[in-house]
Amino acid sequence: MQARTFDELNDQGLAVSTPQANADMTDYTGLFLDTYFNVVTSAVRKNDPNHMIIGNRLQRGTINSEQLCRIMGKYLDIVSYNYYTNAFDTDFLKKIYQWTGDKPIILSEFYWDSPSDSGLPGGVKDSGSQKERGLAYRNYVEQAAALGFIVGVEWYTLVDEPITGFWYGKYGGENGNTGLLGVTDRPWKPMIEEMVKTNYEIYKVLSGKRPPFVYNDPRFQMAKAGKNVLHISRATGPIAIDGSKANWPGVPSEILSGKRLVEGVNAGGTEAAFKLCWDDKNLYFIANVTDPTPMQNQKIGNSIWSGDAIELFIGKDLTSSGNLQPLTDHHILISAGLVDGKTHWYFDRENTQPEIQATVIPNVDGKGYTLEAAIPFSALGFTPKEGDSIKFDLALDNSEGIGRTAQLAWNGNEQNSAERSFWGTAVFGP
Repeated sequence: MQARTFDELNDQGLAVSTPQANADMTDYTGLFLDTYFNVVTSAVRKNDPNHMIIGNRLQRGTINSEQLCRIMGKYLDIVSYNYYTNAFDTDFLKKIYQWTGDKPIILSEFYWDSPSDSGLPGGVKDSGSQKERGLAYRNYVEQAAALGFIVGVEWYTLVDEPITGFWYGKYGGENGNTGLLGVTDRPWKPMIEEMVKTNYEIYKVLSGKRPPFVYNDPRFQMAKAGKNVLHISRATGPIAIDGSKANWPGVPSEILSGKRLVEGVNAGGTEAAFKLCWDDKNLYFIANVTDPTPMQNQKIGNSIWSGDAIELFIGKDLTSSGNLQPLTDHHILISAGLVDGKTHWYFDRENTQPEIQATVIPNVDGKGYTLEAAIPFSALGFTPKEGDSIKFDLALDNSEGIGRTAQLAWNGNEQNSAERSFWGTAVFGP
């Protein structure tokens, strides 16, 4: 790193590009976190000894660290976790519980909205109706209670946010259907009618007298780890990134249909047929996307996911677990929109942004597009040989003009960017 003063370090990321550097940062992070929790806990215990310390309200992407959880377990009375999800992952929560040394957990923030009948925008956890909000609540709360170590849950707000924006976001800020009541203090009765079914019988669930409610909807079912296997054949000649499929091997495409909806109320008629191939230098990807409102994306950088886009999840390490994203994993966002006449991409949570080739071409009927890319193996940090396997998944993001309205996933779920356990597998072939 090059810096003449400490101030110049503020905007620089650490160039962690080797296993040795990553090990150094892991050790330093452990020292930092242990010191932090020790200092805070000691101060609280000294000045307020009769109250419990309930932690930091972590996110999926931060709590998924064995190192952090074991350190928190030394100092906290309760672990708090803002868990937004459709599919309730009991195995993941059990892992967190064990890592922390069996410390109880509060799920400290969650909710579903319903744009269709509330008149408020969605974009966080969308449902199709107020009744569906209630069913999602039942699925979440009862499965949490049945675990035995979840000691509390917190629905985000009692009252909806105003259409003009929540106070801290100023005008036009956060304005979701987050409440049990509208801003006129009128209850969302179809939702509450479902919620009370859980609330009135929650002790029966806690005591094991009846099983927890399970919402029979594909979005609310857990993916199966590694179920799908993609075969990546060699290119038959030079590949031009022009959408033509010249020299692509003649293997069938993988179909990503609306049945693989993991975010949003419905797929909006969006689906994709995609395939991958490779040569000695590049991993190639092409997707033919059906979309009634194609190429709606003016975002760049780490916001590309909030419009029409493809997300690729690639990891050469088949065994690593317990961390958000091992050093060798890559989460690549490729926009289906054009900004300044160019196709944009972004390697999420990486300090350097490797160059790739990518293009998006609209369908002649205006109802879809073809997105093609060449990703150098030098950017992925490995060079495969025939028979090698990698962790792989793909997500298709759909927008109808303002924000992401739906996401489809090939094997995993809406937690793919924070949890690699549900990615599928890809095998390099001849």
